[in-house]
Amino acid sequence: MRYLTDEWFEAVREAGARLPRRDGFDLVIDVEVAGSPDGKVRYHEVWQAGRLAEVAAGKHPDAQCSFALKYPDAMALVSGELDAHVGYMQGRLKVDGAYERWLYDFRPLLASAEYRELTAAVADATDFD
Repeated sequence: MRYLTDEWFEAVREAGARLPRRDGFDLVIDVEVAGSPDGKVRYHEVWQAGRLAEVAAGKHPDAQCSFALKYPDAMALVSGELDAHVGYMQGRLKVDGAYERWLYDFRPLLASAEYRELTAAVADATDFD
């Protein structure tokens, strides 16, 4: 499935909805990817109890934090070539708002085997052309 399309958003949501429940892992994130083949793309993720409840195009009215990155860095994140925390520390991933929620509170979720399996499956199914 082509990266940053409605089909891709839905596939990511379906995969993320199967993650194990983790109370306290709730966050709404807006993502802005600049320089994609389709120009600037904005989408949002709604995390509830450690699962992806929603991934869809557009900004979310109640976003608690936002990510901004360039298309090559976004592709590197999705493909697994770039760790999100490393990208943040290198300035390749800009995080605004409640960044500490994502940076610190979500670390156990992002380090879990289940999350790593999810990201590997998404990377394998994503077409960047």
